[in-house]
Amino acid sequence: EETEVTDFLLDRGRVGGIRTVRGDLECERVILAAGLWSRELAAKAGVTVPLQAAEHYYLLTEPIDGVTPESVPVIEEPESYGYYREEGGGLLVGMFEPVGKAWALDGTPRDSAFAVLRPDWDRMAPFLEVAMRRFPALEDAGIRTLFCGPESFTDDLSPMLGESPEVDGLYLACGLNSVGILSGGGLGHVMAQWLIEGHAPIDLTAVGVDRTHEFQATRRFRQERTVERLGFLLNDLSWPNAEYRHGRDVRRSPYHARHVADGAHFVTTSGWEFPDYFAGPGATPTVEWGYARGEGFQRTREEHLQARSNVAIFDLSLMSHHLVQGPDVTAVLNRVCANDVDTAVGRVVYTQWLDDRGGIIADVTVTRLAEDQYIVISGDVIHRRVPAWIRRQTREGEFLTVTDVTSGTSLLSVQGPKSRELLRGLSPDDWSNDAFPYLTARKVELGYTPLWALRVTYVGELGWDLLVPTEFGATLYEQLREAGAQLGFRPTGVGALETMRLEKAFRDMGHDIDSTDTPLEAGLGFAVAWDKPGGFVGREALAKQRETGPPTRRLVNVLLSSPDYDLFGDEPIYWDGRPVGHVRSGGFGHSLGAACGIAEVRGDEPITAARLAVGAFEIDIAGVRVPTQVSLRPFLDPERSRILS
Repeated sequence: EETEVTDFLLDRGRVGGIRTVRGDLECERVILAAGLWSRELAAKAGVTVPLQAAEHYYLLTEPIDGVTPESVPVIEEPESYGYYREEGGGLLVGMFEPVGKAWALDGTPRDSAFAVLRPDWDRMAPFLEVAMRRFPALEDAGIRTLFCGPESFTDDLSPMLGESPEVDGLYLACGLNSVGILSGGGLGHVMAQWLIEGHAPIDLTAVGVDRTHEFQATRRFRQERTVERLGFLLNDLSWPNAEYRHGRDVRRSPYHARHVADGAHFVTTSGWEFPDYFAGPGATPTVEWGYARGEGFQRTREEHLQARSNVAIFDLSLMSHHLVQGPDVTAVLNRVCANDVDTAVGRVVYTQWLDDRGGIIADVTVTRLAEDQYIVISGDVIHRRVPAWIRRQTREGEFLTVTDVTSGTSLLSVQGPKSRELLRGLSPDDWSNDAFPYLTARKVELGYTPLWALRVTYVGELGWDLLVPTEFGATLYEQLREAGAQLGFRPTGVGALETMRLEKAFRDMGHDIDSTDTPLEAGLGFAVAWDKPGGFVGREALAKQRETGPPTRRLVNVLLSSPDYDLFGDEPIYWDGRPVGHVRSGGFGHSLGAACGIAEVRGDEPITAARLAVGAFEIDIAGVRVPTQVSLRPFLDPERSRILS
């Protein structure tokens, strides 16, 4: 305490202690919980922490007659970006203005602990006027203070927790986004258990530091995104289709200009701009945040049904690609993967990576390109987790390299019953079932472009993922569009991909599955190679679970009985009137005629298909309990006839 930390002691990518003004302290692990200073301090170890301080205001009045802790509850009013509570017999009025102001962009001053900044009364006046209308007693109350101080925020308003992907043994616990007092006790418990037992007691995928990217710590991005962080926290974040307006157009695929011309409504994740749906050439999408069905619902429906009946091309360039190669690559990957990746060259393997408890930490495909070369494809949310986990599972004396090839490889997913016909028209290669079966990969030609094609699907249709070298992307996309026009092609966004994958019950890492789920609970036991030589990380724990029989907690597929309701996620599910779980992901199944989703269900006995057939299920949607079908199998094409056609 009261000792300045100046640096970290590092040894071959692992922390070995800290350097202070009073000397060095050696240790095996370090938790960086430096608040406002976390970004600058982490940078000394080469660790990215996209944290930025912003001005944050509250007004505190003198005591007001009748104001007591019992008489005034804590009140949040998102519409006016304010909250109210009793403090010292008066009122505390907190403000989360929609247009905020970053503070100390070039570095947090060393002496800014408990800093008090000069308040900008003019900027806060409109919010204070609203507060006075809400609480008329404020008009006559004496003002004890209008406080302005710095508080740190992350770009997505989620904390930064966990082991850094760059340095082993260096953990972060910062970026609490104005709820530090509220969440501090739980956070301390989580971090303590993480260090003592080697894992967190709950899933932290959404708040893990490895979800972030280096660009998010740049000065310009921090400055732009901070403008709306405060208002987003109290108000805008509540809408299911809310999108940040600042810090946009950071990462674009080679197809971005064409998407703009086709009237795309863009959404963003990990800095990527990608089309949610298309309003049509030259049209401007109409977007209103809320729960009502707007233009996006109808456009997504049209694109969804088009993909099911003809052919669609999804731009999935936001997917992460890592080339893993070297003399020991097969041994390491087969130890990391629950499935067997020691296959023939040209095989695609769907697999999970597990922790030592059998919990899922990654959901990936691993494709063998050569005897000593694989490509690992994962979602953007675990982009930095992939190389870090491989590094941590590589033993002394083993050698391989992991290269991030995401920027050099765009991904076009050609899906639908006419996908084979489309690809054949541009290629001299054989795309038949015999020559190109499901879950295989081939080096092919499409137009001018040599590329790897993987016969896989995330929407439940005949289709291929094309790993397109970035410089060929724009030309190939135009060729595919031109050839596809004769087959009924139309641009298709990820909104349709989401609704289609829910109909087929395909899991999404970080939404449907996480480290609290095992493959057996998630319905992914088919992707476990129990008897492969050498086993895999997490096998012992998973085998113990298998020995006990079907789990009492499982993921199930749900389908509402009425087309009049929508699912967004987190809705409670009832079994014979008892609450037994909640929806993890939901959307409208346009091919099924009603909203569908993936839900977690818990029971007092093993959950099997036979057990689920007994009793009545309902999902609570805004206070209305809607009868619901529940199944362990997909509601759409459970026999996979469309995929294998």
